[in-house]
Amino acid sequence: MAIPLSARTAQELELGYSEEDLVEGRRHKELTTTEQILTDVSAAIEWLKLKSQQSKITGIGFCFGGHAALITSTHPAVSSTFNFYGAGVNGCRPGGCPPSLELLPTISGELTCLCGSEDPLISTSDRRAIKEALKKEDPEGSRLKYNEIESADHGFMCEQRSSFNALPSEFDRRLLLDSLNSFKCGK
Repeated sequence: MAIPLSARTAQELELGYSEEDLVEGRRHKELTTTEQILTDVSAAIEWLKLKSQQSKITGIGFCFGGHAALITSTHPAVSSTFNFYGAGVNGCRPGGCPPSLELLPTISGELTCLCGSEDPLISTSDRRAIKEALKKEDPEGSRLKYNEIESADHGFMCEQRSSFNALPSEFDRRLLLDSLNSFKCGK
């Protein structure tokens, strides 16, 4: 199920990757709050519980959706979460500070943060802060994981972007699918 993060500001927002589209997307992102994300996630989970027998919930997000996925991982019903190049988690939460990384102690499931080493939207110091915060909360790295993909730019998994990179994209797809398959098998 896809949760439209900008539904409150635009009923059916469809954007591409032109500079104008990116500016418009950022405008809607700035109007979104952590409370709204968690309200929408809770409603989606309740709907899923009513409509399916699925007991494992996985959150997946890219870019701002990755940041929202990290926030989603704090919901007790979420078993695993993948935050793909979720910029800003070391800064303010959507709608205001403190940083979303401060939510890590409230995550009961698994969280995997994936960043590209050449991502201009997630600085080297921010990538280091993410890695250190995950390690501090889970020293063994059994639940909270960090993968930095060498030579990958922001949006490396999106085939519609010039930054698409097939090799790390395939690696991350396999990582995601292996995790989802392990949940289906009850591991």
